[in-house]
Amino acid sequence: MNFLKRFGKSVDGVVKSVVTKSKDISGIAKLNSEITKLKDQIENEYSEIGKNAYQANVEGVEDLKMSESIAKIKSIFVQIDVKNDVVLVLKGITICPKCGEELDMECAFCGKCGAEIERDV
Repeated sequence: MNFLKRFGKSVDGVVKSVVTKSKDISGIAKLNSEITKLKDQIENEYSEIGKNAYQANVEGVEDLKMSESIAKIKSIFVQIDVKNDVVLVLKGITICPKCGEELDMECAFCGKCGAEIERDV
């Protein structure tokens, strides 16, 4: 009987772990989808810049719409960086500042280049 209770608790723990992991994976997938949409917005803004630059050239005037598009692109890049940082946290990894290698959050040094990984206190 004790065996069945221990087995039940063990299975319950595994199920909870799987549920937690699937939520993390779901969250990562959602963030990656949002990142893709933001990148699409950047491509649209690039297209607008091209159209505006062409029109300004044809008309021989400076176009303020281009400045607005550039500001939008910068803002979207910031949003992408934030979402990418959240994905890294959910995955439990960090990036080596020297070589860009993905590392486990617990690493003190990069396994690829040997750089020390600084921790936020």
